[in-house]
Amino acid sequence: MSESKLSLPVDFTKAQLLWAAFTDISIKTLPVATDIEDKKVAGFTNKVSHKKGFNLAENEIRIELEIDCAAVNQAGQAIGTEGHFQIGFTFVVENLADYSIEIPGVQERLPAPELVIPLVGTAYSTARGMVMMKTLGTNLEGFSLHIVNAQSLIQQPMPEKKKKTDKKA
Repeated sequence: MSESKLSLPVDFTKAQLLWAAFTDISIKTLPVATDIEDKKVAGFTNKVSHKKGFNLAENEIRIELEIDCAAVNQAGQAIGTEGHFQIGFTFVVENLADYSIEIPGVQERLPAPELVIPLVGTAYSTARGMVMMKTLGTNLEGFSLHIVNAQSLIQQPMPEKKKKTDKKA
């Protein structure tokens, strides 16, 4: 699929982070398997996913990051502490339509990667600090998101969540 290119360079002075907030937080200590003797935190595992949305009429780009992490021992075994963080970001970009492109087969114009990739990187870096502050004084203290290339991050969209169904007896 080929994309059309922007006709002008992105002026990031026209972009502003309007809003950033946790939309869901969970830090849990779970029972640990009895065969795991070393329960000392030696590191963390993590998984990050995202989704993006936009509103050309309102000049807004929304990014949501979902971060799951777990404390592990020296052997890499989960030791019962897990975290889940969901963080929403809204950016306002003056004249967002100027930074949108047409993609063959897609009915509406989309914000160009030249704009979206740096905004995803900004959201991710901001999330790094937000999560570090939120984990202070918990069993996840010391957890930090890895430094990543934002372009590789956007190639891994957030999986669709399963819908809850009402079970009636």
